[in-house]
Amino acid sequence: MKITGFPHYIFWSYKKDADLDSQIITRQVFQYGDISDMRHVLRTVPEVEIRKTIQSLKNNCPHLKKRIRFIEQIILK
Repeated sequence: MKITGFPHYIFWSYKKDADLDSQIITRQVFQYGDISDMRHVLRTVPEVEIRKTIQSLKNNCPHLKKRIRFIEQIILK
């Protein structure tokens, strides 16, 4: 999946036209993106992959607890 549809600051460590796995894109957007970016991910990435990414963030990034809860309670509803 190309990252050209997202702001560059979310993917600062990648080339501007990189083709990344959708789980990497979802993780980066959920960590660094704003609400409109998250909505864009919901339209382009299958829900199963989004749920896997959320679970991975829960297990590996405890500092994102509030952000993950916001995503689950507001964005995914």
